[in-house]
Amino acid sequence: MTTYHRLLHAVTALFVVQMSSLATSAPPVPEPSRTAFLHQPETGVLADVIPFYWKGEYHVLYLQLKPGQKGFDWAQIITRDFVSYRYTGIGVAHTDAIDAVDLNIATGSVIEKDGVLYAFYCGQNPAFAERKKPDQVILLAVSRDGLRWTKQPEFRFSPEGNPHYRYPGSCRDPFLFWNPERNEYGMLFCATPARFHGDAAGYAGSPDLVHWRLDEPFAASGRFFGYECPDLFRLRDRWYFLFSTYDHNPGWATRYMTARTLQGPWESPRDDFLDGGSLYAAKSVSDGHRRFLCGTLPDRKDKKRDDADNGWGGRLVAYEMAVATDGQLAVRIPAEVEESFGESKTLALGSNPGWEKSGSGLRSAAPGAKVYAGRLPERCLLTARLTVPPTGRAGLWLGGDARNEQAFRLVVDVGTQRLSWDRGSLPLGTNPERERSYRPVKIQPGDHITLKVALDHDAAVACLDDVVCLATRMYDRRDNTCGLWSDTAGTGINSVQLRGR
Repeated sequence: MTTYHRLLHAVTALFVVQMSSLATSAPPVPEPSRTAFLHQPETGVLADVIPFYWKGEYHVLYLQLKPGQKGFDWAQIITRDFVSYRYTGIGVAHTDAIDAVDLNIATGSVIEKDGVLYAFYCGQNPAFAERKKPDQVILLAVSRDGLRWTKQPEFRFSPEGNPHYRYPGSCRDPFLFWNPERNEYGMLFCATPARFHGDAAGYAGSPDLVHWRLDEPFAASGRFFGYECPDLFRLRDRWYFLFSTYDHNPGWATRYMTARTLQGPWESPRDDFLDGGSLYAAKSVSDGHRRFLCGTLPDRKDKKRDDADNGWGGRLVAYEMAVATDGQLAVRIPAEVEESFGESKTLALGSNPGWEKSGSGLRSAAPGAKVYAGRLPERCLLTARLTVPPTGRAGLWLGGDARNEQAFRLVVDVGTQRLSWDRGSLPLGTNPERERSYRPVKIQPGDHITLKVALDHDAAVACLDDVVCLATRMYDRRDNTCGLWSDTAGTGINSVQLRGR
């Protein structure tokens, strides 16, 4: 998780799990299904997510903090398509006591064995650190239906006494997986190593999820300062290791490395981000055929100001993942999400100063040319097919005023090879380095590209050619105009479609 990494960390002992009937979560309280892209709960904060697939549905546990609560819980939503969600209540509840080791139920993961779901999570209490006591420990809850969870009070895991780790130190964010190279269950967790500065991904192995052997840090550790919320999976012939970094790095962001084997060598690809600098604590989930990335797009601390800092938690982001031809991970808006916006219609652009007819579309004939395309619904999907200009920048504007100004701009820059969000002369966030509202892309003059923007009220996700995504907040949409622009001659507009009413 992201709110306690600067606290002092703690030591606890390793116990054997017992299938206790104590501390079972209350029966779920279902709500009617709600359809929305970029899901956000009606109350409370949606933060670090813990997705898993179970009996034909995607379950997304997440850190929830409701007004007036002392600690946060694991709440749960369920979906089949990342469009319609139903809230099933609290999955794993915090213990509301000042001396509870699980005053906060922090990030973890879920794994299935013999029909039983095992949820490993971090119990955390910031008051312990203030008293120089342990404040982080890995705990366990189990479930047979994916809805009601039973805490296992005898289970405690930490690297206490192990020479590979420093204590006090980190012990949080456990991720469980089957390790075929060692024929055992593996656990990665955010830990403090003994041999280098900063956090690492600790590794422990188990034959049965009960008895654990703690080894030296995972082979991919040591390159970055932090390894929060680790995730690991195999696609094609490579392993992909996801993690979130917080300090000494540009942006609070989810990054990844890749290797042929779990022992490495681990390499960072050319673009090791999966979004900009605002997608944090993202993890993946698969039904065995498709893999999705789930993370959070944070609220602004002032929810009416686009020039405010990012806060903690916000809306759920769900991308479909794939491996590109160069081995890098590609992300796109899921097809089910695109279809949920309704039928597509082609926007008539007409004649516009600075543009000339080119086949069935338009071509910019002078720098600074704009094409007004109308006003946008609160929820919609805008798709533009463009021809990349020989130099300079071009793209979409969204949310402008009646004079087509003060808008958010999605920028394709052939010179810097970037896809980015900005607001023209208006600020977007308060820390551009950390927010990192751009992605590197591979584009050449004359390329035909497809830009998509999915809008859902105060949030937006852009996608280029279904391989690169970039999300942002978009509170001040003014008169909500939209259009296309180019600061150079030679940009082609081949078509523009809109889904939404």
